[in-house]
Amino acid sequence: MNIRAIRNLTVILGFSVLFPLGHALAEGALGPGDGPLVIKDFLLLESPRVERGYLDLSAGTPGVRRYSGGFLPSDLRSSPKMYTFKASFGVDPALKGVDLALYMGLAEYPYRIYLNGFEISSKGRYSSGHYNSSLRAVNSVFLSPDILRYGSPANDLVLEAYPLYENWGLDRVYVDRRSSVERAVFLRNFLGINLIQGAFVLALIIGVYFAALFLVQRRDNGKYIVFSLICVSFCLSYFNVTVHFDSNDEILLEALSKGGLVLMSSFMLVFCCEFTSVLNRRRIFPLAVLALGILAASLAMTRNSKETLLSAFGYLMNYLIVPQLLVDIGILCYALVRKGNRYVLPLLASFVVVIAAAAHDVVYLDKAVLPYAWLTAYGYLAVVVAIFATLAKEQGDLYHRSIQQTADLVVDQSRIESLNRELTRQKDSFYRFVPTQFLELLGRNSAVDICLGDSSLRYLSILFSDIRSFTARSERMPPGENFEFLNSYLFRMEGAIQRNGGFVDKYIGDAIMALFASTGVPVGRGARYCADAALVAALEMRRELDRFNGIMRERGSPAVEIGVGVNTGEVMMGTVGSENRLDTTVIGDSVNLSSRLEWLTKFYKTPTLVSEQTLGALEDPGSFAFRLVDNVSVPGRSGPLRIYELLDAENETDAAKLRGSKRLELAMSLYFSREFEGAGAIFRSMSEEGAEDFLPRLFADRCESYVKSPPAAGWNGVFKFQRKEDFIKE
Repeated sequence: MNIRAIRNLTVILGFSVLFPLGHALAEGALGPGDGPLVIKDFLLLESPRVERGYLDLSAGTPGVRRYSGGFLPSDLRSSPKMYTFKASFGVDPALKGVDLALYMGLAEYPYRIYLNGFEISSKGRYSSGHYNSSLRAVNSVFLSPDILRYGSPANDLVLEAYPLYENWGLDRVYVDRRSSVERAVFLRNFLGINLIQGAFVLALIIGVYFAALFLVQRRDNGKYIVFSLICVSFCLSYFNVTVHFDSNDEILLEALSKGGLVLMSSFMLVFCCEFTSVLNRRRIFPLAVLALGILAASLAMTRNSKETLLSAFGYLMNYLIVPQLLVDIGILCYALVRKGNRYVLPLLASFVVVIAAAAHDVVYLDKAVLPYAWLTAYGYLAVVVAIFATLAKEQGDLYHRSIQQTADLVVDQSRIESLNRELTRQKDSFYRFVPTQFLELLGRNSAVDICLGDSSLRYLSILFSDIRSFTARSERMPPGENFEFLNSYLFRMEGAIQRNGGFVDKYIGDAIMALFASTGVPVGRGARYCADAALVAALEMRRELDRFNGIMRERGSPAVEIGVGVNTGEVMMGTVGSENRLDTTVIGDSVNLSSRLEWLTKFYKTPTLVSEQTLGALEDPGSFAFRLVDNVSVPGRSGPLRIYELLDAENETDAAKLRGSKRLELAMSLYFSREFEGAGAIFRSMSEEGAEDFLPRLFADRCESYVKSPPAAGWNGVFKFQRKEDFIKE
């Protein structure tokens, strides 16, 4: 046994010894001081109730007897009897001018006090249908000098008692100086009533706190709610002490008190089972105890007379409460010895205190010194405080263990955070090579889920862009400046792509291959379909290029021109390579055609070309401006393809093209109808008016060629490109 256990055991023994000793000291202190006039020899008459009927009681009155203490001569049955006590006492004339008072000890029944024929005090209520004793308090009764007799004859003190079922005799009665009597009354009532009232409030607060704690935590912690019920039943047990007034119903208060004591005993046994996990398998035994306690309490509370109530409670005390206390102690001893549960030591101490307090009260009750078991209340309060301290200690130890565990985990947590940062850095580095959007389109959550041969068929818009004459430009720059220029350009282009929901799949030198997936959400709700997003990105790329060229001109470098091709259709996404080296890619005719469109921008000298498939996939075609460029056939594709130029109304050159779009549309219609002279005239006129627009000049030359040498009868207006070199013909 360690030092802490020895210290706790000392506290147990100290409590069990100091409670009775403290009460004994209080009994000695309750006297009136030096020279009290103790009144202990009375004449006693048992009679029917007649108020003021026997104030002149004497030794010769029929049925009178001598009384010096002890129980009343009653048959212990409810009856309208009255007991008249009479005593005589003298007061020294030297005490004239000194305030005197009568100390009236505890009485178990209502009473009236008369001095020399005058009523000087009354306590309790005994009218028909209403009964309330003055059980809980001692009283100080001031003795008026106008009524007192000094010297001879002696003073006559008469007390009329009106018991209902009680047979308790008189407690102390004496006369002393008023200040001494009031001090004794205060001390006695403080120990017997005021401290219990304070305990009532304390238990109520603790009970509410643990009930709230149980509800807030919402976990399987039944000991909290059981302890809360112990506190509530404690308050119920001593409710009659805390709120005792003459207007109360004595029978109801006694029923609540006795029922509360029965419930508290059962709740304490349930708590011991719950706290120690002894006799708690599937909680069958605690539930049985709880059911028995509720049944027994109901039996006590439903008694309709004080006689039957006290009789029922006597049986419950002998056959339920005392056995439950013994089982409590047995469970706690088992948990301490066999399970080594050191938390039960304060609980065991408190139950020893209960037994010591109860033994004290039994002894004093048997000697007719006290009319009720007052010290047992402090024993039960010791149980409440011990449980509270135990639960607080348990929670405190859990908290300190958690703090220690947290401290032990700090190093590991730091190491884990370091590893997480490294993993995050590696993951971010990986996603700079393989976009997360690509993985999502493949249906994979992370890079570790990728396998060789993974593939998915998707409907996308593909954007290709390329810098015009980049090879010649790069040859004029040092390697470092070359990469600085290229990275600055690509950074701006990637931003335009990402802001519109796309992502860069590949950088091929100065070329960009970007993908746009349809969100499936209507444009009106804040999202774009893939074709709309790709075209908006293409327009933003041109605007970013204008800002980039402004910087280039400030540095004295030539402006940059790019070509952009956009196509829309089904593509196959997947992984290619080997087990040692994987790469992601998209393949299909739609991808190839997008690349061909970018090549065609060089031939038609236009910034952006769009396929007719992309126009057909637009959610909102009216938000974009186009003009037909040609009907072509490209290598790798069997059928003809209409291609369109995407125009930017904010660009001055494109704005001029838009102004001539109606004339161009008319000329194109004539051209495809084989009316080459009329079409050529319009084209030639437009080329002379707008020297920067290459398309009218191209078609004017074609018309002139076809006028000289008309095409075959089966001509359908399709211009065929046979080789890649045809695309980039200047």
